[in-house]
Formats: sequence, C-alpha cells, structure tokens
Amino acid sequence: MWFLFQWIESLLQALGLKNKSARIVVVGLDNAGKSTLVHKLCTNEVRSFVPTTKAHNKTFTLGRIEFTAWDLGGHEQVRDLWEDFYSTADAIVFMIDSSDTQRFSEARSELDKILESDSLRSVPILILGNKTDLEGSEERENIIESLNVRKFFSGEVEDDEDRPLQVFMCSLVASTGYVEGFQWLSKQL
Repeated sequence: MWFLFQWIESLLQALGLKNKSARIVVVGLDNAGKSTLVHKLCTNEVRSFVPTTKAHNKTFTLGRIEFTAWDLGGHEQVRDLWEDFYSTADAIVFMIDSSDTQRFSEARSELDKILESDSLRSVPILILGNKTDLEGSEERENIIESLNVRKFFSGEVEDDEDRPLQVFMCSLVASTGYVEGFQWLSKQL
C-alpha cells in the first residue's frame, strides 16, 4: 500500500500537480542579510533584525516548491553549529555583504569549509552577494574572485565539474536579484 501511495505522489509531482518541498540552510557572516532574506521571502517586506543568536526556521513557497529555510546566526561563536544543519539540507544559501570588502577573506574561509565537505558535494549552493544598493559594493566578478569559486564555473577542478554552485548579486532593499537566484536554485532541486 505504501508503494502505491509513493507512486501516486511521484506521478502528481511529475505532472506538476503537487508541490515539492525543500529544506535550505541560510548561512554567511553576521550582517550579510540572512534574516532579512528569509523574512523578505516569507512576507515580501524588508526589516532590520538584531543579530541572530539561535537557529530558527520559516516556510515559504516559491513557484512549485515549498521551502523550509533555516536561518542560522553568522557570528563567529555560532558558526560551528552550521554543520549540524547540513546533513538534512537540500540546498545551501551562502550570503555575503558585497559592500563589506574587508570581510571577504573571512567569508571565503567559511565558504571553503562548506566546499571542502564531502557530504555536501551534490548539494546545490546559491551564493548571494547582497547589498548591491550600497555605495562601494563589489561586482559579481570580484565576488567570484574573492571567494575563489571561479574554478567551479571553468571546470578547473575535475571532481567539482558538476557541482551545482552559482553566484547572484542582489539587493533585498531594492528587491533585485534574489528571486533569480532562487529560480536557479529551484531548478537544481
């Protein structure tokens, strides 16, 4: 009986009559805009948040996918907890403040930890360069270079040729770029 239920469910999904669900983990350094992103995706509103001290989740639907987003704090003291959420993640969203160039190497170090994890090799990674509305924000090419992810687009790393990773620039305040990023992510799921 269970097999029949699963077969019907997969048929409905294949026909586009049933929504998929996906669990995403939103990480990045503090003040990158992670909580603002999750709030914007749920309510289409932008607001400021105090630094996130504990993980919390919210659910939103985009297209035919119901996402459960885990918003994790970005302060150095809580970054070790990120790994606890990776095991059940269908995708990872890594946010970087594109105007805070002094912290790019710190962001690169944290992203490298994710990219070096064997258990995450097939997990799609959406990198959002946020705050493009601010003066001094870097362009996409500079973010790609600073995070050392060009190799994932050029095929320089044989093992990672098929790694689903993409960089999108966005401004949550100006409502630009993040939807395109999530459209790409949806196609990977």
